[in-house]
Amino acid sequence: MADVNELVATAYEAEREGRWKDAATLWREVVWRSPDHVDRGAFCASYGRAILECGEKVRAVNLLSRLAKLYPDRAECSSSLALAFSRSDAHDRSGPVWTQVLSKFPNNPNRRWWLPSAAHSWLELGQLDLAEQACQEAMSEFPDSPWGFAMLSVVSERRFQWDLALEMVVRALGVCSARERSGFVVSKLRVLSEMGRVETVKEILEQELGCDPGNAPLLIAASYSVSIQGPMSEAEEWWERCVSTCPDTPDAYIGKASLLRATGQATAAEKILRQCCERWPQQPALWRALAETCSYLRNMECARQAWNEASRIAPLSIFRLWGQCAFLGSIGARQEAEDLLASSNAVGSVLWRGRFEYAKAARELDASITCLEELRKTSPTVATLAHAEAEVRSWRKADDDLETAAHILQAQLDVSPSGVRSAELLVRVLVLLG
Repeated sequence: MADVNELVATAYEAEREGRWKDAATLWREVVWRSPDHVDRGAFCASYGRAILECGEKVRAVNLLSRLAKLYPDRAECSSSLALAFSRSDAHDRSGPVWTQVLSKFPNNPNRRWWLPSAAHSWLELGQLDLAEQACQEAMSEFPDSPWGFAMLSVVSERRFQWDLALEMVVRALGVCSARERSGFVVSKLRVLSEMGRVETVKEILEQELGCDPGNAPLLIAASYSVSIQGPMSEAEEWWERCVSTCPDTPDAYIGKASLLRATGQATAAEKILRQCCERWPQQPALWRALAETCSYLRNMECARQAWNEASRIAPLSIFRLWGQCAFLGSIGARQEAEDLLASSNAVGSVLWRGRFEYAKAARELDASITCLEELRKTSPTVATLAHAEAEVRSWRKADDDLETAAHILQAQLDVSPSGVRSAELLVRVLVLLG
């Protein structure tokens, strides 16, 4: 029988090769056979990380929460807990843990990935200054890593600083590995689309897919691009190509279903999503897509069931919480939404975003503006919030609302003239103003 050291070496090898189920089995054996080992805390953390990579997010969070308390001086335990929260979309929980980890272990070499991960959580909470600071530290300390540049690109996107966003993702592409490349190409395409550079997007996609025709993220990006630009017949062909080339990728089916719903084929979309939920029952994104499709069909009982399933699978996800609040807004269930936010311990930006999603879906425009004002107090540089306020004010159509909306959008274009989204909405607002 192999000794503990041999098992540890084999487990690390399985991790490097991405064989996470094997790694989990090996780390469990290591933990069981080393009750008094000096590195037991690190072994337990590795086991938690392995089951997280296997998709068992709730189990990983529960285990790593106990380990972080049991081994407070082991960086592996706290950082793995923060990562588990982040992977669970529980950024309101991961953010404080990242703050603690970065402060407590200032010289740990794993800051290479801690800093961008922390930036991601702060970004999703609307704390863009904190996120930018973490990105700047990552870029300074680890200039050979793409993640600091990539996350700063996303921070710039949230500020509608499209030129800077493009510059940062290009720098990420300059230092990334071949395995990381497609994700950054997709980010570059997203930025270029926001800048209205449609032909450049087409050229890049043609070049990249010519080299790697089976690349799922690129195929999905291409399909979404055609869905936006049209024609719809071509978009349908792209999504068919996407699901046939990548039949084991849930996001491909979500994209195809979204196109079907947009083209009046919601019943077909529901059928596809139900089949996918049976095939991948632990994918909350599929249940969310099914819930939204059922809501579109006004089948509210089925929508509620799908949201409940998404909640069971992803109980800590702030994105699931906000989507569920929007659903409750669509049926006017205010108290139920407030109870949901309270039971989720939602505070700060998470709470106000949930209330905004409810009010927006309920078409309570005054309440929507109030929620956005509260959100902008703590996240003043988040351009998406300002854009949302302009959009809601355009719905009210009163002259003072339209003038405020025009002012907001013009300010965004003054910062970044290449922003297509702000320009398109500004044109609609100016038309309403006459």
